[in-house]
Amino acid sequence: MTETSQRLLLNEKLKSELSSEILKKCRLSSEVSLDDNSSLMVYRTLADLVLVLHLVFIVFVVLGGLLALRWRWAPLLHFPAAAWGAFIEISGRICPLTPLEVALRRASGAPGYSSDFIAHYLIPVIYPPTLTRPIQFALAAFVIVVNALIYWFVWCGRADR
Repeated sequence: MTETSQRLLLNEKLKSELSSEILKKCRLSSEVSLDDNSSLMVYRTLADLVLVLHLVFIVFVVLGGLLALRWRWAPLLHFPAAAWGAFIEISGRICPLTPLEVALRRASGAPGYSSDFIAHYLIPVIYPPTLTRPIQFALAAFVIVVNALIYWFVWCGRADR
């Protein structure tokens, strides 16, 4: 078995274990009096919100440096986010939002993604089926280069003022 396939199997095992743990923690309290359909809808809505948050975070990681053009404090939020995004891609680890969303989907009774707006438009962007280690390295390099160029522009522009 190649190193890549071993790593993919390990990632899938970790996702499954994390999803199970998160699912246990995400169960609605027995004190909440929701019928089954309502609680399933709550889990599905939460899963959709996590997915949207995930996409927003990815966009912020890639383009958040542009906020520094407007607000001087933006790099204080963006640098750690960009570092985290690059780390996740380079290390091949799993973003904690992924198993959280999977656990919430499972809690909602959904085995996978339905063909609604979120599943149709956002899931292929966040979870492309062709994502490989070389592509992850390329994505990490892209994030670093794009943000280096943005911050170079921001700092050079401020120095000229």
